[in-house]
Amino acid sequence: MNMVQSDSPAGAKALDQARRPRVVKPPDQRRREILGAAIEMFGQRGYDEATVQGIATRAGVAAGTVYLYFPSKEAILDALREDFETGLLDRVAAVATAVLAEEEASGEIVSYEEVVERLIDGMVAYSLENRAVSEVLGRRVGWAALIADPLPLQSGLNDVLSRVITEGIRLGYVHTSDPEMTAYLLNLAAATALGNAIAFHDDEMLERVVAQTKELYIKALAPANEPR
Repeated sequence: MNMVQSDSPAGAKALDQARRPRVVKPPDQRRREILGAAIEMFGQRGYDEATVQGIATRAGVAAGTVYLYFPSKEAILDALREDFETGLLDRVAAVATAVLAEEEASGEIVSYEEVVERLIDGMVAYSLENRAVSEVLGRRVGWAALIADPLPLQSGLNDVLSRVITEGIRLGYVHTSDPEMTAYLLNLAAATALGNAIAFHDDEMLERVVAQTKELYIKALAPANEPR
C-alpha cells in the first residue's frame, strides 16, 4: 500500500491539504476570478503567450476547472469582451437616463452639446475604470473592430447617439440627413482614437482626443446656417 509518510515535510503538507475542506464557490464568483486572472495574464504576457494553465494557476484552480467555464482561451477573451461591452452600454444608458430625469425634473431641455459631453465623459470614465481589460481588448481586438462589428456594443452605441442626433435635429441644434450613418461614422472614428490612447497608456493623447472628439461631434453636426 502506497501511503504518504507524515514524518516528512512533504508528507505533512500532503496530509494537511487532504484534510482541508474543498472550497466550493458560487459559479459567478469563480467565473469572475478566472476572468480576473485572465486579464492579469493577458496584460503581463500578452494574449498569444498566455496559456489556460497559466490562467488557472493565477486563479488558484485546476485547468479543468477553467474548461468547465470556458472551452478555450478564445472563449475567455470573448467573455471579457462581452462583459466589458455590457458594462459600457449600461454606463451609456445610465447617462441617458440621468439626462431624461434631469429634463423631467427641471422642465428644461438639456442641450445637445452637453449630452455629447456627458456621453463621451461617461464612456471614457468607464474605460479608465476598467483600464486593464480596455488595454487587453484594444491591443488584441482593436477598438475599431469593437465598434464596427455587429455585436451589441456597436448597435447599442449607435442607437444611443442616433437618438441624440435625431432629437438634436428636431430641436434645431444639429443637422444631418442620415442620423444612423452619422452616428456610426462618428462612433467608429472616436472609438479608434480613444481606444488606442487608453490601450497604449497615452494619457496626454487621451486628453487631446477627448477634447477634439467632443468638438468633432458638436461642430460636424452644427446647423448649416451656423459657423463651423
